[in-house]
This record gives sequence, C-alpha cells and structure tokens, in this order.
Amino acid sequence: MACNCSSMPFKTDDLPLFEDSLRYFSMCGFALQWESRNLHLEEPSWNIRTEHETMFSERGKPILACIVKKCPANLDEKHLSRLKDI
Repeated sequence: MACNCSSMPFKTDDLPLFEDSLRYFSMCGFALQWESRNLHLEEPSWNIRTEHETMFSERGKPILACIVKKCPANLDEKHLSRLKDI
C-alpha cells in the first residue's frame, strides 16, 4: 500500500523562528527529512531562490531551511494534546 504522505519545505532567515518551528513540526507529528543551517553554502539543485533569500544572503545572513514530512498516521491524540501547550 502506498503511503499518502506530504512533504513541506520551510525557509527563513530568523533563527529563533526556525528553531521554534522545528519543535512545533515535531510536536505536530512531522518528521524532519532534511535540514540546513546555511542553505546557500550547501545549496541543493532543487532550491528556487526567493527575492528575500537573495537579499538576505547578499547581506551575509544565512538562510535556514528544512523539509518535513507528514503522514496522516503520524497525528494522534498525543500530538493534538501537545498543541494545546503552544
């Protein structure tokens, strides 16, 4: 049976937002598939640079990125109850 999972990329230049988001993704049942603390230093061929990415990167600010994966079976009552604490 094929897995009905979805992947979601997330990119930001804001370190506290990135770290909080990683925690929130985990709390919501998302699995971390890939992570970079300096996307343009180790830029994958599939990345499409946004205008803001380019602007911040040119200013020397690293772009933080990740891809998380969510399968419907990953979300259960335990994950839902954790969301109430956010």
